[in-house]
Amino acid sequence: VWVTPRHIIINSTTVELYWNPPEKPNGLISQYQLRRNGSLLLVGGSDEQNFTDKNLEPNSRYIYKLEAKTGGGSSVSEDYVVQMPMWTPEDIRPPCNVTALGSDSVFVAWPTP
Repeated sequence: VWVTPRHIIINSTTVELYWNPPEKPNGLISQYQLRRNGSLLLVGGSDEQNFTDKNLEPNSRYIYKLEAKTGGGSSVSEDYVVQMPMWTPEDIRPPCNVTALGSDSVFVAWPTP
């Protein structure tokens, strides 16, 4: 089903998935079903060709499968694996306190993000 699977990792907990219709559908596509690690995420119409998956775990691997359904049957994609990046803090502000403690040491403090 995934002619050219694509994804964009938005941050360490969100991924946007995109897909194209099958090159040779067996009739008009009536529905897409998207699963992550076996659990159903989306039941969408033929015009839905993207999905934003949120609240994922950082540094985790997810396996997606897409099924396209027509009046003549259905077709399931190969596994599509997405590896989420490590968690990284966001909106870090610059240091609020920088003090020289000696000729070879510095104290630096940041506000909590």
